[in-house]
Amino acid sequence: MAEILCTPTHVFLLTHTWRVWEHQGVLDEAGRPDFERLLKELKKGLRTHRVRGPVYLALSPELALLHTAPFPSLEGFPLDEAVLAEAQRSPLWRDEELVIDYDLLRPEGPARVWVLFAALPRDAARRLARGLRARRIEPWPLALWRAARARFGPELRYFVLEALAHTLAVFEGGRLVGFRRLSRPVASDDDAVVEEVVRSLHLFGLTPPLDRGLVFGLPEPPRLEGLPAAELVDDLAPEDLKRAAWARETPFLNLRPRRTHVGEGMPAEKQRALLLSALVLAGALAAHAWLGTRLRLEQTRVQTLEAQRDRLRDEVENPEPPLPTGPGAALLAQVARGLPKGLWLESFSAGPDGVALAGKALDPYAPLDLAERLKARLEALSKGEEGVYRWEVSGAPAPTTR
Repeated sequence: MAEILCTPTHVFLLTHTWRVWEHQGVLDEAGRPDFERLLKELKKGLRTHRVRGPVYLALSPELALLHTAPFPSLEGFPLDEAVLAEAQRSPLWRDEELVIDYDLLRPEGPARVWVLFAALPRDAARRLARGLRARRIEPWPLALWRAARARFGPELRYFVLEALAHTLAVFEGGRLVGFRRLSRPVASDDDAVVEEVVRSLHLFGLTPPLDRGLVFGLPEPPRLEGLPAAELVDDLAPEDLKRAAWARETPFLNLRPRRTHVGEGMPAEKQRALLLSALVLAGALAAHAWLGTRLRLEQTRVQTLEAQRDRLRDEVENPEPPLPTGPGAALLAQVARGLPKGLWLESFSAGPDGVALAGKALDPYAPLDLAERLKARLEALSKGEEGVYRWEVSGAPAPTTR
């Protein structure tokens, strides 16, 4: 299998080594991609280099939309439709039927979550998938981000700066905390680029210097002086990028056509109306929840007293053998009794430093609810192609017995 990285001016083909060729006319005067011409250029290049079999296709942000944005995190909120409506706002594809995919990055407060999402016209995605036998169509530079994560691990703060699409991504604790396209080419002016990187780190809430920095470019990485990192790395091996291209670790997006999401294919006006209705509904639900808080507090007190009475009665009438003790035993019992709806555990471990849980969920909000309930951290949350979310929660205190 081969990997293709495509920009409006160049194609980078990775087999055993890198092969590069130029192409023209992929963008029209308005900046809209001509995917039919792009497909012809790619097929011609693959024939020239005698590449057969399925491929991985990465498209630069000029060819495939890549963006981050916050969305409401409320039970019942139609996140698929909200992401689709936000992607539909792109001036290039406002009237297009789109294929979208998204990955949850991190919660922001009790009612918002940051989302990384991508979009591509459905007709273009079909043509590219069939014409190239593409098993994955992904925005560039997600594969590079996964390669950096494998290189640096989840403990360090680092940035990834690349000179193919001139993007900057910043990671902390293994999570993407900021992404943007730079206002100028990476190798155009050393001082101006370094200054923009420093400003971006402050914008993302991080104080430079970071622990590491990955600088990537082809045929060789740009040489920049003064980048805000304790150590710079520019020797990423082709094998590392090949592994990362096909990896399923987050951030993971695939714009290869698949089953239609709810709301996909609807006219733009209906999508925007649906999003507005969802926002109004979310506001009404929040107001109702606030008004019912005092009543629920009183009900909770009554229920707590009744539960204590019933538990004491049950202990007297039906004594049970002692439960297992040790770090995490009490928390495991608490989690087992109160798992959010649509969520289940696959693994549980506990130690002196805390506990770690992992499992699957039917929607992205159940793991967020569990992490908040346990006062823990949501370490990972990613969506598989089958629509089931994998999650990991850690850091909750492990109670000990006395």
